[in-house]
Amino acid sequence: MASAARALRVEERAARSISIAVSPPPVTLAERRSILQLLEKHGPVEYFRAIPNKDASFVSLMRDAATVTKVTASSPHTVIVKTPTKSTTPANEKRKASAGGFGTLLNVIESRHTFKQENQEDAEREFTVEVSPSPDYRHHQSAWTTLSKPWPDFIKQQKSFYFRDP
Repeated sequence: MASAARALRVEERAARSISIAVSPPPVTLAERRSILQLLEKHGPVEYFRAIPNKDASFVSLMRDAATVTKVTASSPHTVIVKTPTKSTTPANEKRKASAGGFGTLLNVIESRHTFKQENQEDAEREFTVEVSPSPDYRHHQSAWTTLSKPWPDFIKQQKSFYFRDP
């Protein structure tokens, strides 16, 4: 009985599983987050993870199978991510003696927010995202960890910094 229920859960997850190939590989967190946001435009995502040792491959578990058909039917997708090129270090930096004494110097950065004037525009990086069904991925093996599970309802009801509605 228990093995039949487990087999049913594995089969149900297989219908909601997708494999994502991104070209060029996303490097920063903002670029990876844009891939997740692309999937969330089509429907709720329960699980999104990079495949270990493969920079451009991800696996995801959608909330329902209808979302999987919708995402895979419109594949490949194009995502454009704007990356800021401004230097965030102020142009003026002064050294002042500390008030505590002993002649030690501390770096005190003035808050003038003056930036370098070159390349003030944001650079754009374009990604091609190919989504395909992945019924062979073994989600049940990675589902044992609590990090891969969705947030419990009581955390969603609390208005803490852990969970924010978009």
